[in-house]
Amino acid sequence: MNNQYDCDVIIAGGHIIKSGIRTYDYFATQVIDSVQIDIAIVGSEGLMDANGLTTSASELGFKKHVLKQSKKVIAVCDSTKFNEKSPYQFCKFEEIDLFITTKLSDENKKLIKDVKEVNEVIWK
Repeated sequence: MNNQYDCDVIIAGGHIIKSGIRTYDYFATQVIDSVQIDIAIVGSEGLMDANGLTTSASELGFKKHVLKQSKKVIAVCDSTKFNEKSPYQFCKFEEIDLFITTKLSDENKKLIKDVKEVNEVIWK
């Protein structure tokens, strides 16, 4: 088999959380703490005004572990996340290397001014 991509994919196991089609728990955190992550691709439940990305209380620790082990962070969130608020911040905007999102308003662009690079994807 000719593999054109030379990368290892590790899935941190644990309980399957059906609502988000993901796995998470203590075992997943143990796996993450044992590896160096080149690129972490993270989603968010919402954005904390001019501060960073948020998540649920149950995933807060896991996501912080992922960021601690990562060389580069890519956040993928559509622009509706700017209207969602959560008190559990796991990442500051300045920690994000690339923010991929849908078309942003000028007001939203000001909120994420500390992100290193923003890529707006236009959906048709």
